[in-house]
Amino acid sequence: MTPSKTDHPVDLLRTLARALRDDALRSAVPDVEPFEVRARLLEAADLLDARAGARRSSPRAKPVEVEAEPREETGTLGENAIAYADGASKGNPGEAGAGALLLDFAGNGRVELREYLGRATNNVA
Repeated sequence: MTPSKTDHPVDLLRTLARALRDDALRSAVPDVEPFEVRARLLEAADLLDARAGARRSSPRAKPVEVEAEPREETGTLGENAIAYADGASKGNPGEAGAGALLLDFAGNGRVELREYLGRATNNVA
């Protein structure tokens, strides 16, 4: 039997974090935002990987592209807005992601962006 990229629980958790759509995550865990569910799945995979000594016969699953689902617009930002952006990797290189929040000057959130970057350095994130 040929090894699958989900034979190891670590790879299975990482694959689920990357492949599950936002609506499926919202349905399964309605009180937690999908990006947070993904982060927790990846954190659990990292903890399990560290506990196992990070030495497995099967290679790590490769990152897959996930299309973000558009959110309903709540209004316009006008000409000026406040943007907060950050990115990080767990390890260098390691699992990485980036996000941004655009607000109007009253501090109301208008647009949230987040993206899982796969394995990348902190500088890329």
